[in-house]
Amino acid sequence: MSRFLAARTRIGTVAAVLALVALTGVATPAVAADNQPDLFVSFDRDPVAEIDNSGTTVGMYVYNYGSAPATGVSVTLDVSGLSDAVAVSVPDWSDGCKLAGKAVTCTVGQLAVDQVLTVYPLELASRKGARPGDAGSVTVTITGTEDDANPGDNTTTFPVTVVPSGPDLVATAEDLSTERTPVGPGDTAALKAIVGNEGDSAATDFTFTFSLPAGAVVQERYQDCTYTDYWPHADPGDTYAYGPSEVSCVVPLTLEPGEALVLFDEETGEAAFHARFGRNLSGPERHSGLFTVALAGELEAAKGVQRTKGTGPSFAATVKRMQAAAGKRGDAGKRIAAQELDDSDNYADFSFWSKKNTLDISVTAPFRYAVVISAIIVGFLVWGEVPDVPMLIGTVIIIATGIYTFQRERRLALARAKG
Repeated sequence: MSRFLAARTRIGTVAAVLALVALTGVATPAVAADNQPDLFVSFDRDPVAEIDNSGTTVGMYVYNYGSAPATGVSVTLDVSGLSDAVAVSVPDWSDGCKLAGKAVTCTVGQLAVDQVLTVYPLELASRKGARPGDAGSVTVTITGTEDDANPGDNTTTFPVTVVPSGPDLVATAEDLSTERTPVGPGDTAALKAIVGNEGDSAATDFTFTFSLPAGAVVQERYQDCTYTDYWPHADPGDTYAYGPSEVSCVVPLTLEPGEALVLFDEETGEAAFHARFGRNLSGPERHSGLFTVALAGELEAAKGVQRTKGTGPSFAATVKRMQAAAGKRGDAGKRIAAQELDDSDNYADFSFWSKKNTLDISVTAPFRYAVVISAIIVGFLVWGEVPDVPMLIGTVIIIATGIYTFQRERRLALARAKG
């Protein structure tokens, strides 16, 4: 009987120990989980990344849902799953995020309990000519120094989709002359310009405009283009060039992505437009003109000027013929690749240098007045000569005569232009 009681005592002791171990084993992980951070990320939009040529910035929220602070927190975005159609960068103003190879790493640091931070780690944009559709995915992982209460939600993935960007027109233009080959009254120069489409959609019914400075006019008068005249009623055949100094044309062609419209023929020397220079072109100096291109309805019109249609041949027929010739030789594609066109540039400046003008009093008079005044100043500073009354009267007479002559020549030129 005593042996039986001793055995029961031993069995009871073992059972009590096992029960205590079991209870301790269950309680220990629970206590540990209650004192761990719980890191998590989400995004500021859904879908996260539908991108086009203009690009989009990915915004991300970083959370700590746990019951303990998190230290050494960092977020890694693996972009190796993206296709070549996507350009990846980090915003300049995004602190703590760095792009290295195929990953962006953002250093967050410490996250208190229930703290939420906003991070902008990534800029995504579709490359020129990218086809709309699936462009891969980005995998995002958040980590900290401590063990995470729910490590299963520390990694997430979002898809990237390329959406159509529309047409993207780009303008380029060449200088009309150089400093060694200046132009002067009676000369003409070809306006060499190109319109490219670097978007992912076709461009139709777009408009381009040539603008020239005073002393230069557009020579061609196409019946389907609009001419802006800041000196109304000017005669195109007049030796003075007062207008029209601006021409706008709607292009009757469709430019597919990657195609270009070339408004001159390098091989034959033919150009759709030429600039003619008049006697009132000041010089010698450098002048500037402007070539602009815009989609239908985007062109801004100046006010207080006269606009007329040309009376010459058809611009549509001319540009279609030139484009067909360029297409056969492949000039358009080669040219656009060589120019490395800026996707955001719808404006192109061009320059030309003019010869010294000795023909027009309105151009040369200011220089003559400057010589008279300069001589008086130099005489006073160098030799101490003080202008007397007769000299001052003579100077006034010379300048007044010049101003009168200038005004008279201007009125006569306008009268001749009006016919």
